[in-house]
Order: sequence, then structure tokens, then C-alpha cells
Amino acid sequence: MSLDPVLAEKYKNDPWFKAHPVAWLIVNDGMQQISSKKPTNFNMQCLLSNMCAYGDKKWQYEPGNADSGENTLKGSHVITDCSTLAHMFCDIANHLGFTTKAKQIKKDGYRIVTKPGIMSFNGKSGDQSLENRWCFGNHWIAECENTCYDPTFNFKGFSFNEVGKIYLGWYAKEEKKKDCFTGTYWKKEPNVLAAKDIYIRLTPNFAYTFKSTDKAGKEIG
Repeated sequence: MSLDPVLAEKYKNDPWFKAHPVAWLIVNDGMQQISSKKPTNFNMQCLLSNMCAYGDKKWQYEPGNADSGENTLKGSHVITDCSTLAHMFCDIANHLGFTTKAKQIKKDGYRIVTKPGIMSFNGKSGDQSLENRWCFGNHWIAECENTCYDPTFNFKGFSFNEVGKIYLGWYAKEEKKKDCFTGTYWKKEPNVLAAKDIYIRLTPNFAYTFKSTDKAGKEIG
């Protein structure tokens, strides 16, 4: 049981948890106990660990497939993305009496290229064609009492100002290029040593890549 007796008694007949049985499984059947006697940061870390453990067994992670999370917490939907996960985390935490909000990491006109080797809650890595980096238009996390929690990558206990240190390889600027696939690529950040231009390829599979592409989506670099 991952709610202490005080919280378990308080919420066992709660209408919202009754309507969202997956949320109840996450808070009441996880390995990490959420406690009425512990500080907020401790409980948010427990909630994050329990949510990621549940997701590892039950959910798929597909970036860009946003959903409100309502059907996921009801048990009828299993495909998630970072926005879905962050908002679900906030919904659960808020119904436990905490004050959380979802926050977006974004730079207009750029894509986020992460550090290599960051793994999702279900063990998925970024594109091999990007040295196992992720490439996002934006990313969503949750914040509670000025501390951030990421249910996509199971990062916990950092401030929003530390986002660059936690995630960022570089920001890649969107540029037009008529002879590449989609007519768009993302230009490397000149002051970052590891940075490279980003393209989209279509073959042998749809993916972001460091290699330039032709109009048909085939790598030529």
C-alpha cells in the first residue's frame, strides 16, 4: 500500500479516484509510500516513482500523441506523451491536496535536442540516428513548490532554471532548405561543440537524423 493509513482512509471513497481507477492504483498500490507525515518533495518523488513504475508495465510512450490523460487515468487509453504524463501527474497530485502545475519547456522557432542516453519511463531511448538523443518541439514537466518532476524521464527534484543542465544538448533553429525532405531542417547551435544540423528522413524509417536528406526523404550525408 503506497498511501499511509491516514491518506488511504481519507481518499478510499473519493469520487474522483473512483472515476479514475488507474490514478488510484498509482497512489495506493505502488512501492513508494505517500505519507501525511512527510514533506511535499518526498511525497512528489514517491508519486513520480509509482507513476513511472505503473507506466513501465501498462503504457506506451509516443511523443507528439497528446491526450488529456482523462481516458488514460480511467483505464481506456494507454498511449501517452510528455504533455499527457505531466498533466496526469498534476491531476493526481492536486487531488491528493498538493498544488502542482504543468510547465512547458520551449523556444519558439527551435527544436530541443537532448543530451544522449536519456531514457523514458518505459526504457525507450531517442533516435539512434541522433546518437540516442530526443528531438522535440517542446517538452512538458510538472512543478510543485518550485521543484520540478518529469514523469516522462523520471527526473525529480530540480528547479525550472536547471532545465538546460538536466536535458539540453542544444537548441536547433528551424530553417528552410528547398532540396531536403519537407523543405525544412534545424540548424545547429554554433557555440555548442557537439551540435549538428537536424533533418527528417523517411527511409529506412521515419526519424530525425544528423545526415542531410534529399526531397524523397533518403539520407545523402
